[in-house]
Amino acid sequence: NPDEQSSNVIYTTAPEYTSAFEAVHNAYISAFSSHGITAFGGILSVRSWNSYAGRTETSEYCGPRAAQQYLANRYGDLFMASVLTDSWKMSDSSSFSFTAQSGNYSVSVSSISSLFYGPHYSQKAYNMLGLDAADGIWNGWLGGNSASNFTLYGYDGVTAIKDKAVIMIEDHMLITGAANTRERKAAQLTVVPTPRYGACGGVTMKLTKASDGSEVNGVMENCGYFPDISSIREELVLKVTMGSKAKTYTIKRETYKISKGTVSGKGSLQILDENGKTITKASSGDTILLRGKPDDGYLQTEMTVINVKTDLPVPVVYEGNEDGYNRYSLTMPASEIRVSAKFIKPGTDNIGYSYRITFHKNAESATGSMKTVSGKITATATIPLNSFGYKGFRFTGWNTEPDGTGVPVANGEKLSNIFFYNDQSLDFYAQWAKESYDATVSNGVVTLQWKAEETVFIDGVSHTADENGAIRVTVKNPKILTVYTFNKTGGDEHERYPTGMKVYIFTKKSASEYSVDYMERFDDILRYAGSSIRITGNKGIRMITGVPESVKKELAGKGIDGYTLLEYGTVVQWDSKLNGADLTLETPGAKSNYAYKKDTADPVFATSNGVQQYTNVLVGFNMDQCIPDLAMRAYMKLKAPDGSTVVIYGGTVHRSIGYIAWQNRNAFSSGSASYRYIWDIIHHVYGNRYDSEYKG
Repeated sequence: NPDEQSSNVIYTTAPEYTSAFEAVHNAYISAFSSHGITAFGGILSVRSWNSYAGRTETSEYCGPRAAQQYLANRYGDLFMASVLTDSWKMSDSSSFSFTAQSGNYSVSVSSISSLFYGPHYSQKAYNMLGLDAADGIWNGWLGGNSASNFTLYGYDGVTAIKDKAVIMIEDHMLITGAANTRERKAAQLTVVPTPRYGACGGVTMKLTKASDGSEVNGVMENCGYFPDISSIREELVLKVTMGSKAKTYTIKRETYKISKGTVSGKGSLQILDENGKTITKASSGDTILLRGKPDDGYLQTEMTVINVKTDLPVPVVYEGNEDGYNRYSLTMPASEIRVSAKFIKPGTDNIGYSYRITFHKNAESATGSMKTVSGKITATATIPLNSFGYKGFRFTGWNTEPDGTGVPVANGEKLSNIFFYNDQSLDFYAQWAKESYDATVSNGVVTLQWKAEETVFIDGVSHTADENGAIRVTVKNPKILTVYTFNKTGGDEHERYPTGMKVYIFTKKSASEYSVDYMERFDDILRYAGSSIRITGNKGIRMITGVPESVKKELAGKGIDGYTLLEYGTVVQWDSKLNGADLTLETPGAKSNYAYKKDTADPVFATSNGVQQYTNVLVGFNMDQCIPDLAMRAYMKLKAPDGSTVVIYGGTVHRSIGYIAWQNRNAFSSGSASYRYIWDIIHHVYGNRYDSEYKG
């Protein structure tokens, strides 16, 4: 307050500064507590009412600098500035000279004695100087009378660094003349200079990179210097100029140790910086690259990073495998870290591990069921084959994530290639790919766009796509399309047999349009398992067919996608009577018989690996009928969702009783009845062609 002897100015005549400052503090709190003010803000200026003469400890007793130091030490939240301390030379009164100007008020002092008895008693001028000081009160107090006397503080704003290298922690660095400055700007270097006469004039700062001297852009604001260092990881140099004096500081980041922990199994571990250079320490915020390379026959199962300070895991990101290296990355914390890796040999190290798998259809309309499986890993154990189906879609494998972004797992994969931790549980989600085709109907002709020149069977009858993939069929209401694979193409028909089949369902969408949808649940629904002949009594022949037990159970029960089982069996006809046509239940003169018939019969010839086998035997052949070939084909009748009956056919095989006898020419002991029975047929069919093998 410029008014001399104002009631708003607190005066004290305490003989010692310590008690005087306590009195000021207490008086301040007492006077303003009714206004809700409970903290002491600071003192703008300090003056002595006592004479200098006779005092021996002038710097402590009369010096404002000492008063300011006391306040800064006594009250951690206080920041004080006084214009007097900039030029007051306590030890040399003869050279003392001071002039200050503020607005219309001035004070001139030529000696210490005149300070107490001279024009400094102009209270108005003195208080105006105090107001100037208030402009810089939050920027700090001057630590001495030298323009280059800077004090640098660490990121906590309290610990003085002085002439040591400045350490940055977590992208925060405060260079300031103010103890206890608490406000910091994230990812910025903050430099607060000591104010001169309560202002920042004459202070310049320049921050450069130590590597190349290039300048880092910064902004001066409220006596603070704020260069952005959020993306700078290297050493910096700060040059601060104040008047004719300058000082340079090195600014480095705090670094923390990176140690290798346990590396179990056979493999190597690399710890690198972003440039691929091996490192043993890094700063907080640095990107650390980890590389794990298993030896041949081994897999890496773990890459673990522990924060040594907290003993907690540090998040690690897996970035895939490249050139045999598993690639990981992490962001360095403000602490030492310990990196460990684990490598195992599948089929050896993980044998005996406990596992648990839960299977998911991963599609609302998918059908089928799979039980959760658990147990212990053996050298040969595999996961169960998929038994889910999804009309119009093809199963492509499993994944540990529903959207396919996790770890892919092949159908029937070995457990030892999947589970690398003991007591590990995994969820496998079925992955599906759309497999459906459109067919149109025009003038009674069904046109289907397929794969060029591939042969398909529609309701048991073969059709081959043209060079453009078009299949044109004159058939009313097509039901089933089947594609077969055989063990070989061409050659002796006696040696050919079907090895697989894929089934598609015609679904009518309109009077002129069908969709042809893949039915994966019906894959290999009729499996050729061999042919045999009778070895005693009336001559006969049979074909053995397998049906997946789980599929049969569903079809015979609630059904699959609305299809239920009615019957399955075998149809037979002489090759010569087919005249190149395909064998079906509609073939003239063909003979058929069921093995399974709903509510009537269900004989099982054998069961192996989840497949039930059935057979139909045709007997009563004479010797001459052992020569020509028979066409044999499995069939299955299903009741469709619309109530109609559809027939799925297996692949056709061509065999003669004579050929099967020849195949078994050494199957029985020579001289036995079965041996003679077989060779009687061989001699009748082939004459003496194979007598060199006959043992009588």
